[in-house]
Amino acid sequence: MIRTHMDQGHQFALVAAPDARPYVRMVTERLFATLPVLSHVEIARGVHVKSLGTIS
Repeated sequence: MIRTHMDQGHQFALVAAPDARPYVRMVTERLFATLPVLSHVEIARGVHVKSLGTIS
């Protein structure tokens, strides 16, 4: 799913729980070095977030 969106030129970020964020970043950076990983507390109020899917 991530590769598909990146290949289509979409700009997006992964959003993780604050305590999981560093670990999610560590796992994803090997394959997707430029993919931003944010926690929900790093997203400013008023910013519209559209969910493209979930990863479990």
